[in-house]
Amino acid sequence: MVIKISEPKRFSITILIRKLIAVVLIMLVYYNLMFWLIVPQIFTNPINLTVLIIFYIVGSIDIMIRPIPEKVKITTVEKMIALMGLLQPFLLILAYIENLNIIAPFIPIWNDPTVAYIGIIFMIIGGMIMIISRVQLGKYGTPVVHTGEEHKLVTKGLYKIVRHPMYFGAIFMTLGPYFAFRSIFVLIGMMILYTFLMKIRIQIEEETLIGTFGDDYRNYMKRTKKLFPFIY
Repeated sequence: MVIKISEPKRFSITILIRKLIAVVLIMLVYYNLMFWLIVPQIFTNPINLTVLIIFYIVGSIDIMIRPIPEKVKITTVEKMIALMGLLQPFLLILAYIENLNIIAPFIPIWNDPTVAYIGIIFMIIGGMIMIISRVQLGKYGTPVVHTGEEHKLVTKGLYKIVRHPMYFGAIFMTLGPYFAFRSIFVLIGMMILYTFLMKIRIQIEEETLIGTFGDDYRNYMKRTKKLFPFIY
């Protein structure tokens, strides 16, 4: 993700406290509460517990390092992505229940721990790419497409290879847990939904950047892939 935003405010203890509260309320209280209330046995499986720990760590780091933009217009796609985040525990619970009631008894080949390990590897790789991408964007790494007076087109680091490495990492980070929970139907549903949302989000973002940077961004598009290194 490459965006253009106004110069951020200096470090603020208030912003830091807001981020810490968000981490505690979203990652530790809300997610865990839903799991404990609906499927408390999810915490007894080492693989599932590993998935949740990775998910919490990456999500917490992402919240803490992302800049908070000034008041900007939030698009429908961004609202849907935020909604996906709020629905994530229920989707994971659904994947867990699917595994217990459908995959394990009727499709045992997909219930192999190897599938879960692949999902965990996806999460680790995707999480690292997401975090590195946001760090490389620095003050431009806000969660919304936003233009302002002070700006810079980031084309170094991972952005030298693809234009949207953060989304590339998010694909692995988003789908990894459903591999790890050895789901099929919820996994397919998430792939379709996430592909749809990311396609629209990237289109809006690139149109905005072309309008902002003009030929500079068009030339950047010519020498880089959009999402997948060396492929697309």
